[in-house]
Amino acid sequence: MFKIFLLTFIIFFANLFATNKTDILTQEEYSYLKEKKQIKMCVLPNWLPFEQIDKNGNHKGIAKDIIDLISKQINTPIILIHTKQWTQSLENIKNRKCDILPVAMNTKSRRNSMNFTNAYTSEPFVIATKLDQLFIKDSKAIGNRKIGIVKGYAFIEVLKNNNPKVQIVEVQNAEEGLQKVRKGELFGYIDIMAAIGYNMQKHRIVDLKIAGKLEFNIDLSIASRNDEPLLNTIMQKSLNQISEEQLNTIVNRWIEIKVDQGIDFARIAYALAFFIIVFILILYKNRSIQIMNRKLIQANKDVINQQEMVNKYVLILTTDLNGIITHANEAYCKTLGFSESELIGKTHSIMKHSSTTSEYIAKMWEVLNNDFMWKGRITNFSKDKKIKHFNVYIESLFFNGKKIGYRSISEDITAKYLSEELNKYQKGLLSLFDKGDVVLFKWKNNKNKDVEYASESIYKLTGYKNSEFTSGEVDFTSLVNKKYLEEIRNKSQEALSNKSKYFKREPYVIKTKDEREKWILENVVTLNNSEGEITEFIAYLTDITEHVIQQRMMFQQSRTAAVGEMIGNIAHQWRQPLSVISTASTGLKLSLEFDEEINKEQMKETLSKINHHTQHLSKTIDDFRGFFKDDVSSSKNTNLKDTLKKVRELSIDSFNSNFIQYEEKCEDIYFDYNENILIQALLNIYNNAKDAFSTVQHEKYFYVSIKKEEKAIILKFRDNAGGIKDNAIEHIFDPYFTTKHESIGTGIGLYMTNQIITKQIHGFISVKNVDTSYNNETNKGAQFTIKIPIV
Repeated sequence: MFKIFLLTFIIFFANLFATNKTDILTQEEYSYLKEKKQIKMCVLPNWLPFEQIDKNGNHKGIAKDIIDLISKQINTPIILIHTKQWTQSLENIKNRKCDILPVAMNTKSRRNSMNFTNAYTSEPFVIATKLDQLFIKDSKAIGNRKIGIVKGYAFIEVLKNNNPKVQIVEVQNAEEGLQKVRKGELFGYIDIMAAIGYNMQKHRIVDLKIAGKLEFNIDLSIASRNDEPLLNTIMQKSLNQISEEQLNTIVNRWIEIKVDQGIDFARIAYALAFFIIVFILILYKNRSIQIMNRKLIQANKDVINQQEMVNKYVLILTTDLNGIITHANEAYCKTLGFSESELIGKTHSIMKHSSTTSEYIAKMWEVLNNDFMWKGRITNFSKDKKIKHFNVYIESLFFNGKKIGYRSISEDITAKYLSEELNKYQKGLLSLFDKGDVVLFKWKNNKNKDVEYASESIYKLTGYKNSEFTSGEVDFTSLVNKKYLEEIRNKSQEALSNKSKYFKREPYVIKTKDEREKWILENVVTLNNSEGEITEFIAYLTDITEHVIQQRMMFQQSRTAAVGEMIGNIAHQWRQPLSVISTASTGLKLSLEFDEEINKEQMKETLSKINHHTQHLSKTIDDFRGFFKDDVSSSKNTNLKDTLKKVRELSIDSFNSNFIQYEEKCEDIYFDYNENILIQALLNIYNNAKDAFSTVQHEKYFYVSIKKEEKAIILKFRDNAGGIKDNAIEHIFDPYFTTKHESIGTGIGLYMTNQIITKQIHGFISVKNVDTSYNNETNKGAQFTIKIPIV
């Protein structure tokens, strides 16, 4: 009784002193709640411990306590709409008479009229039968027997899909279902463990048992009407604010109240009477002994089956009083990759992760030494040094009243933990688009081209909010200059016909909300369904207006306009790193949306690559300020082979996407130079080679070599892309000279390479056409040679 009072006391004061959480909402969500004034709620009328409408018309149960917390967080009353049956509650939300259902299962059929939050609890389905029935291992073992399920349960649809033969009888509530099983009208009744246990105890049902745990869990969420999507977002944010400790307190309050009501002496009396009768029958009928023996053998098999299930799926570890491992079951060994013999006689240190500090362990021992149960999160290493995360419950073991050791039960939450971490990374990546100038844009491949996502940065680009695009109020194509629309549609149609995974549009013009014209560069990746059909497009849009204007000005203004040169060069040099950043972040997001398993090390590598290129972009401006100076003060002794490796890393994605074979022959050569500036110079050669291959049909090949001679370091870069035309090769290092389309090249890249090599590195650069052989085929190509004198 004291424990019940204490839990109630904690919940009361948690609510009393809880701060208002409307600050977690956006202004749009706050305005929505202010206009709505109240939220209408329909419930499961008779499904304790989760929820019930009692005889006085009051809502109670786990859901009631959660809804009370949410109502206080959003500072909005949530009122109960009374219903007599669950089906009536479902119809009410479909007909918009209700706004939310606090306890609902997310199924395909319900998503036509409802949105769902993430599940806030998961409960197993079990089956209750008479005592003489055998162990039920899964839903298929039920066969074609009659099974009772509460009318309107979404689980009916799941069970039918898994076992079409089963005969389902819909009942009004758990009590009715259990009584029909007692009368023999049904073979069994299916519900969650908490609901069946509660009703068996409340109605003193002692002649039924839980015959098995099915392979399904019910994930309970808050459902909301889908014509008001903001309501689902508000519910999810509010749920996120409820801590795990608060949720556990609520659940334990309802579960423990049912357990702590006292010893059921009536049930004990019934059991004693049953065994007395059995004993008398055994004395008088020898044949009954044989029957009972068979039942006991079967019961023993059931216990063994249940023990095997525990051994396979529940992680159990026991130790002595000093923490020496004495037993590790099959599930524990399988999860961590150790054999039991490798663990017995060892301490936890064999798998301890550095995040589990000595202070943390000391607090754990303090709890255990006082014979209290300890609960916490522990990170361990598996045998192959993979990181595993667990929720762990440890309690003392006693034998004949004497404490002999400890037993722990662990829950492997590694996948959940990585998902949470991945979600943080995803939010961080998306914030790059929200806070930057590049726009991320996603739309469906349907008739209306419905927009599913637009980053907040689209406001800077167009003057319209992202919500105006996702709601359909603004059609992006309506902003595009009409003379570019046909080309845009043709490019999309070409991608659909070829089932392209990636394509890039030619720059086009849009008109913003304030009637300004902007040039847009758009790169697009496609998403496919299981049949290979393109279902969605994801694009990143870059405002290249300033770049286009500068290009036009550079063709008209004096070639000595230093400011124009700097802007042109920065724009030219940023293309490749931006492409790598976009490819890496888009690939990571696609993996998340397709629920692909992502290795943590791979994820770290991708994020490190993004950070590396971001830092590189940041340094570009400062480095280019010194391009025309006679010396660079930031030079240091560096390995040229390592520099070429970095250039390779910066260009590898574009080379691979263009199927360019890369080969290098390099040696370790150290000398003093500014590495970042040299990288910029070499990237121009790599990028020009990549562009030259765009029209080549034969196998593409790019070769790099560096060697140290007596008086100079020689770098050679050779391709087989057809070479440079004779009338252009002598002008290749001239400023503003380009053979490319105006939207692609500025004529600055190789000019700046020449400036860097001659003025900053104090070397020489030349180019000539040579014949290059690759895979028994010889083709003409360009060879750039850089000669750096050894001082």
